[in-house]
This record gives sequence, C-alpha cells and structure tokens, in this order.
Amino acid sequence: MPLALAKMRGVPSTGVATLEANRRAKSKNHTLAVGNSSNPMLERPEPMIHRHTTQGIPKSRNRWLTEVVTSGDEFNRSGDFEEADNGEAKFSLMHAAGRETSRQDLISCNPPYMRPSMKKLLQLFLCALFACHAHAAPPYSEDQARALLTHLSAHVLIINSDLTLIKKKPASEFDLLTYYPLSKTKLDEYKRNGHIANTNDDIADFVTYKIKDYELTNEKNERLQVKEGSKASSLQDFALWTYDNVLCSQRGFHVKLDKPFERVKGHITLMFEMPGSITREIRIPINLAITDKDPRPEI
Repeated sequence: MPLALAKMRGVPSTGVATLEANRRAKSKNHTLAVGNSSNPMLERPEPMIHRHTTQGIPKSRNRWLTEVVTSGDEFNRSGDFEEADNGEAKFSLMHAAGRETSRQDLISCNPPYMRPSMKKLLQLFLCALFACHAHAAPPYSEDQARALLTHLSAHVLIINSDLTLIKKKPASEFDLLTYYPLSKTKLDEYKRNGHIANTNDDIADFVTYKIKDYELTNEKNERLQVKEGSKASSLQDFALWTYDNVLCSQRGFHVKLDKPFERVKGHITLMFEMPGSITREIRIPINLAITDKDPRPEI
C-alpha cells in the first residue's frame, strides 16, 4: 500500500513504515528472481538502442553496406547505416550480405561452390566436345568437294556493284561472283516455302577464298590496291539466281580498292579451299567499266 494512501486511511506511522519496508523488500526480491531466472521467457530484454551514425565505418564499406541491404529495421530510408547494439542487427547485415554474395557467385562463370575436381572435369569435357566438333566428318565427300570447286572456278563473273549499276559514277569496288545449282533438298525447300533457311550446313558454306596475287590499274594507269584481300575468308551468300533455267546459289565477295576507277584492268589470282586441303586456283582477267551492264541473265 502506498505511503500516502496508508496515511489517508489512518494507518499508524509504525504500520506505515512496516508496509513500506515490506513493499521495497518484495520489489527487490522480485527483481532478483527475474534477473537470475534460467527461464529465457522471464529474462528481461535489454532495450534496443539505435544510434543514427556511421562513425567508425569506412566510407567505402558504408557505401557497400548501403548498396547491399535494401530493407530491414536496422537501415533507414536515407541510406545511412543505423548500428544496433544487439546481435539481431548484426545477423541481419550478415544475412543480407550473404544473399548478395551468393547471387554474385551464381552469376559468375567460376562459382566457388564447385569443387576443383569438378571444375577440371568440366573443362576436359568442353575441350573434348569442341575437339569432336572440329574433327567431325564434313557432310560431303572429297569427290563432291572437288566437283564444287571446279564448278565455282569455271563460272566466275566480274560485276559492277549495285550502286554503280544504278548511278554509273566512278567507283572504288566491284563484285566477284560465282554460282552452283541448288541441291534437290534445297530446291524442294524453296518450292515449298518460297525461301531457303540459312543453316550453315550447305556444302558451299565450307568454301573459303584467298587472293594470292593481283595487278590492277585504272583509266589513269594508277596502280590499285585491294583492301583486306590477303586473308582466307568465307564466300558471302548472295541472292538466288537462275542460270540456264536452273535455280542457283550465288557466292562471292566485294573487291574493295584504295582508289576510284571508271575502268579497271588487270588480273586477280584466286584460290578456293575446302577442309582437307582441297584447293582450286584460278587466274581471273579483269576488264570492267562503270558503264557495263549486268552480265547475268534476267530473272
């Protein structure tokens, strides 16, 4: 009973003192009992103290913490780090950082969760796969390859570029084209769909060309240099064309020169090559004027 209330009710002063002493003793015993209790439910939690500060944390680390953690009571909306004295805030920080690290590890190409033995096994498997693909048998025979190169070499055409055919102005490039008949499979696909899908598995996709030597001059007797012609390159796939009533695939490349011309004369020595060291060399005479018409048959 409070002291003031006891006095109001007329309790003697001696009784009031006794009641006050009993109340204090009881309160003290209760506090000791709660503090020494082994039951965690009875333990009085320490108050959580939030200090709105970033003192003691390097700026770079504080920035990293702000970027990694995007939610949680320990981080305010302004991006400042709110340090907590209890272990719950530290756990939240470690958990958020762990999530970010795990996400980055999953994205990386060299994940740390893979054992070294597994990494080595994966590398060996990929090397074997690429080696098998590189040494896979081509989808044609040697006789078919030689027949194709012979046909391509016998049907080379020197043509003005599309822009020159239209404008008929001095140019610095022309086209070198050749062709071959479509296979029955490709021809049936064209008749069925109206076009042919480029799957890079046609026999002509394996043909490369290389300019071995050349000598070209323009109408001013200036020597012309070919740009990027010394390296082996694949033949480009041009539009389908009809030759002698047969639908054919056109292959070739653009010959780019360092100076313009109205008429170019000379020669180009060209070498076609296919896997297996199957080659065919041809010397092509050049005599082209910008006023020349397209030599191909009309479609």
